[in-house]
Amino acid sequence: MQAAGGSPAPEALRHELFERYADPSLWRVYPGVAEHLQRWREQGLALAVVSNFDSRLIALLEGLALAPWFTAVVVSSAAGAAKPDPLPFQRALEALELEPQQVWHIGDSPEDEAGARAAGLRCLLIRHP
Repeated sequence: MQAAGGSPAPEALRHELFERYADPSLWRVYPGVAEHLQRWREQGLALAVVSNFDSRLIALLEGLALAPWFTAVVVSSAAGAAKPDPLPFQRALEALELEPQQVWHIGDSPEDEAGARAAGLRCLLIRHP
């Protein structure tokens, strides 16, 4: 904001906004996601989340009723690196006890694809309108 000639938001506002986006009611899950996750788990697949979000993600997944399907949740702030760095993907592989050739990453950004490939994973990009 300063580069555009503005001033930073007050600390209290930044904190309030940060906390507000931890509220699951502000988020929407794409139709069909829960059904796919359930089917994949029933087929014996181990599932993980690799995200550039922060530690709020775990509670968000719980609040959105998605957490039960995931064996691991890796957020970049805890991993020590953000996508496209391969480190978060490597942390997920360790948590799942799988090798890169056993894993597909499903993502929606160029960072997903670059990070997955750097970690030796195949990647499928989903494009939403």
